[in-house]
Amino acid sequence: MKYYEIKFVLDRLHALVITLDIPIEEIGCCYRIPVYMVDGKKKIILSNNTVQSDLQTLNSFLMQTLGGDFVLHASIVDDIGYLYNEYYQNKSKYIEVQVGRVITWVGYKYQLWQAYYRKKRFVTWMYNNVNGDIIFEITPFYPFLFCNPAQEPNYIIYEEWIKKYKPYFIKIISREIAQQWLVKSSSILEQIDKNIVRWETGQ
Repeated sequence: MKYYEIKFVLDRLHALVITLDIPIEEIGCCYRIPVYMVDGKKKIILSNNTVQSDLQTLNSFLMQTLGGDFVLHASIVDDIGYLYNEYYQNKSKYIEVQVGRVITWVGYKYQLWQAYYRKKRFVTWMYNNVNGDIIFEITPFYPFLFCNPAQEPNYIIYEEWIKKYKPYFIKIISREIAQQWLVKSSSILEQIDKNIVRWETGQ
């Protein structure tokens, strides 16, 4: 089988990779394949949504962060991934906002993707720091939140797990790289739109 690779390079060792088993000219709205973070010889899944949805989200976040004012809310005074875990444990008071009919933590605004795979969950964030730099961050999520402790041999209580918490990856993305990502994601999304129109019109 021939594979087609979409790659968003961060640096010499790190890249976001989507490995397709069909050409881009055949991708539709429902084509689902994971987004991986390649970290040297390791890789983790960042999202397992559709390619179109993942790239639309990435494209939107790139446009917002390239503007330089997508800064974390003033209430987010600790690492966003740490606070995300604390939020799910109802550990402290959080500022919440209404999004449509849902009231949720203000930090969700900065969540790019999340994925659960092989009992590990990672959350990806993108935002600006106070200097306007673009921050790309991947954080772990407590893996035993939704499990039955009696059925999980490696179960660790949250209070012990969070003691060793640290971001999996955090890096400033240069504006040049962000712009390259924006051009590439826009081009692929445009092709997917063309594919859909072609199929709908029978061309």
